[in-house]
Amino acid sequence: MISRQVTRVIFLIGCCFVICAIVLDLASGAHFHIDWTSKTITGGNPVILALGAIADFCGTTMISVAYIGAIVRLIRLRRWGWAIAFPLTVFVAFIVYLINGPVTPRPDTHIVKTGMAPS
Repeated sequence: MISRQVTRVIFLIGCCFVICAIVLDLASGAHFHIDWTSKTITGGNPVILALGAIADFCGTTMISVAYIGAIVRLIRLRRWGWAIAFPLTVFVAFIVYLINGPVTPRPDTHIVKTGMAPS
């Protein structure tokens, strides 16, 4: 089970990758001119643009892994409200979870144990 601290680190590294991808895309001169008659694309630096695409893929993959890992952790901790809030609020509940989310399982107060000697 992935801890909240590891989730936070993976998420922040993924965000850094996405920010780098945005910078690389802007630096590549991503202002292309598309000529529809000859079907040619001119302008930009394709190498830097490709590096930006790779960085974007890596960053979004890391963010997705952190997001899904957090949902799995909340389900294992039986924090159903948090687990339901994640998909409904997209990233708002995820950011709140990373800052100050639950780390302990919900106590089971209504579970009845049967077949055991009373203690």
